[in-house]
Amino acid sequence: MRALLCLLLLLGPFVSASANQPASEFSTEFIQNKKQWPKPVLFAAQLPQGWLFLEQNRLTYNFLEPDYFNPELSAATETNPANKYEGHAFQINFVNANPLSKVTPLLKLPGHRNYYIGNDAASWATAVPAYGEIKYTGLFPRIDLRLYTAGRTLKYDYVVAPQGQVSA
Repeated sequence: MRALLCLLLLLGPFVSASANQPASEFSTEFIQNKKQWPKPVLFAAQLPQGWLFLEQNRLTYNFLEPDYFNPELSAATETNPANKYEGHAFQINFVNANPLSKVTPLLKLPGHRNYYIGNDAASWATAVPAYGEIKYTGLFPRIDLRLYTAGRTLKYDYVVAPQGQVSA
């Protein structure tokens, strides 16, 4: 629960930074973590009404109510004086997965993102790249996982090599 709270607290900078990203043919961009998010996060992607955080052996989906994403309602109001929003998160854990699977970004996208979070320049992340696809190589024996965009939809494929066991 504490980890999810930490992710929620860091989301504000993610939204403002992503608003300045260059246009792309990919509707989902996987942005590399260069210390702008908690350490377990390797890549993050903005989704409609939320985010997807990719970790070594887990995916975390985090969603907030639509008002959070409405800039006209982002300031404190009489009905929401503390600027608090409802949301939920859920995790997909890769049970019995290879803890040393290789997570590789593919299809580097043009441009970069900058995260100036806080007053300490040492904690800023600059020239952060984004990618159109992420591949988990060897997530299970002879099984890889691909995350990518098809049209405007986030997709994933488990790629089973010859002699790979689908039941894994």
